[in-house]
Amino acid sequence: MAVLVALGCLVVPCQAQDQDPPAVLAPSAASDAVRAYKVLDQHCARCHQTGRLKRSVSAGDLGNVLDLDALARRADLVRPGYPDASPLFTVMQTRHMPNDVTNGFGDLKEPSVEEIAAVRTWIAGLRAVSRCVWGVTDTEDVDALIRADQQGADPETARFRRYVQLSHLGTSCGGKSQLDAYRQALVKLLNSVSRAPKPLRPDNVDIRGSFIAFDVRNLGWSPDEWEAIAKQTPEATRPDLGSDILEGSGSRQPLLRADWLAYALSEPGNYYARLRIPVRERNFDAWLGFTGNIDLAQTRVAGVAQSAVTGAARTFLRRADKDGRVLWEAFDFVPGTGEQSDALTNLSNRLSRGAGDDVAAGAEQSRLLFQLPNGFFGSAVFSADGTRRDEAKEIGTESHVSELAGRATGGGLGCFVCHQPVLLPFQDDLRGIAMEEVSQSGGGANHLVSQAELDALLANDANAQTIVLRSAGIGPDLTIDGLEPIHALVLNYLRALDIRRVAREMGRSVQQISQTLEKLDGDLAPAARRLRQGVITRAEFDWLASELVEDADQRQSIRPHADDLRLSLWSDKPSYKAGEAAYFFASSTQDCHLTLISVDAKGLATVLFPNDFNPDNLLKARQRLRVPGPADEFRFRLRTVGEEMIVGICMAGGRTSPPGVFHDFERQRFTSLGDWEAFLRDELAADSKERAGGGTVQRAKLVSGRKRRDTVPARSDPTPLPQARDAIVIKID
Repeated sequence: MAVLVALGCLVVPCQAQDQDPPAVLAPSAASDAVRAYKVLDQHCARCHQTGRLKRSVSAGDLGNVLDLDALARRADLVRPGYPDASPLFTVMQTRHMPNDVTNGFGDLKEPSVEEIAAVRTWIAGLRAVSRCVWGVTDTEDVDALIRADQQGADPETARFRRYVQLSHLGTSCGGKSQLDAYRQALVKLLNSVSRAPKPLRPDNVDIRGSFIAFDVRNLGWSPDEWEAIAKQTPEATRPDLGSDILEGSGSRQPLLRADWLAYALSEPGNYYARLRIPVRERNFDAWLGFTGNIDLAQTRVAGVAQSAVTGAARTFLRRADKDGRVLWEAFDFVPGTGEQSDALTNLSNRLSRGAGDDVAAGAEQSRLLFQLPNGFFGSAVFSADGTRRDEAKEIGTESHVSELAGRATGGGLGCFVCHQPVLLPFQDDLRGIAMEEVSQSGGGANHLVSQAELDALLANDANAQTIVLRSAGIGPDLTIDGLEPIHALVLNYLRALDIRRVAREMGRSVQQISQTLEKLDGDLAPAARRLRQGVITRAEFDWLASELVEDADQRQSIRPHADDLRLSLWSDKPSYKAGEAAYFFASSTQDCHLTLISVDAKGLATVLFPNDFNPDNLLKARQRLRVPGPADEFRFRLRTVGEEMIVGICMAGGRTSPPGVFHDFERQRFTSLGDWEAFLRDELAADSKERAGGGTVQRAKLVSGRKRRDTVPARSDPTPLPQARDAIVIKID
């Protein structure tokens, strides 16, 4: 029987704490942070730092890449101390970022080997040295707060009181300003789905402002409309409130979490239902209260020949009622058609005949931004036949905008990812075309707008919205992590979760969650084991959550849908005794070829899989692979007390090994890669040579100390290799 002694153990605490420790820089690592900052500033800020962007919206929903402290607290981006488990590093190591470089946008240089190493060194130097203090999360404290609020109101009013919790969002690490920002985001959310005539300013239930209450009638909602949203909450994360609280409120669920509520209301169907936006556009003016109340003198028409959003022509119609409320309509034309090329000319011809009211002729869809009764803006999308759309149709959308398709470019709250506070400034092309044909007395010509007037209208609308925001206690320039605040709330819900976040959402201890996860097997095992040792997606958690609830009647079997290539690693145990045999597992969402690497405490790397016993390393989608397998005649025994890292690299598209990995099983049953950090530099060099047309690279040292030069393949496509990476840390006692 062959025995391979494992060489190390991956760096993640095996038993996570109930409180989430912040990642902070040790004083000696300050220079590492400076070097990492410079790299991110040069190569990433143009797409991921609000205020420095080369386009209108942050890419990948990351808008604060230069805030290193905030990045270090993002479990889905950075694992303090462990760069190989940190996507912020691995996307650079695999050359998938910067995206504009990999896709050839402009004359830009990719980060050098030394610059990528600087980001790695910064992450490796991060340590969790203190703990965050969270807001109210204990069920008894929550019950006490709601009970006290209900007792302070008369019984009739109490029946309409509803509550939203933010305590799981704010920590002492982010300071009071972090929680205040989330509270303002929540207030903006509620006012953006309100039918009431005045802005809502909810009450603080606790002194931290991490728990708010309001009368549901002040949103213009009925209690049943609250229930329609509340019943969509996943069973596993529904709070268990006292029966007297439920009776006093008349609700089965009077308490919701702020980030989940933002996620639910950002779904266009829920958004439209709460505002009661009509299904047919012909009924929209009456619903908005514009019928018979339009101030025709304020109607203005504009257009662009090539929209930055669609890449095609767009026309705009701005209307206002006699009370000063504003409605903007944007009409999208399909690129590459007569409608696109002739849209502005045709409109100018109609204007010259005094028939310019139909600015939508030939348009594929219309997008509306309008003022609600409380002054906040709402949005809707209608198709060419006047039917409401839950999502906008992509029309020649540029690549950087298509990332926001669905929630972001569809109707509803997603529109305001870009529209802050209302329309973005644009250069009108219509007047220049139309004025060549339209006489000064032409009926429709009176609605044409000069650029100066257009700029003034946009500025006035923005100023009016600023006043409304301030009236509700919301900073008009508020962003969270560089993003529009409601969108930031939604993303907080959607991001990957670690076990501490799961425990907070479920109101249970980390130990309780861990014990339950340990018992799960079958199809649930990959996500369950991975959650104990790393992070899982929200979809995976939703699947797991039905098994984490104690009441079997509440369990629902919801399998996550297929998603992008993603690799999950886990071990049979989170920690081992010295000399104990270890087993490692892998699962992938797509077919790929797996390379499993052990990195010991000294930084020496050995390929565990494939090996001389198992040269075929194909990992089939959604199947579990165990290394060593049940029939294998070898074991991995962990001899050295400490930690060991297990890194997984799964190559898609038929490729069997990552760049720089060469196997020679006649010489070595388990391929030695030598020093891990040196290998990572060799990997980048090998990848660069492949993209440049192939060549030779120095192979890592063999056990005998000899070296070889291996020929690397030439790649016809220089784009990054499709692959997924993951890493776990194991503790050896």
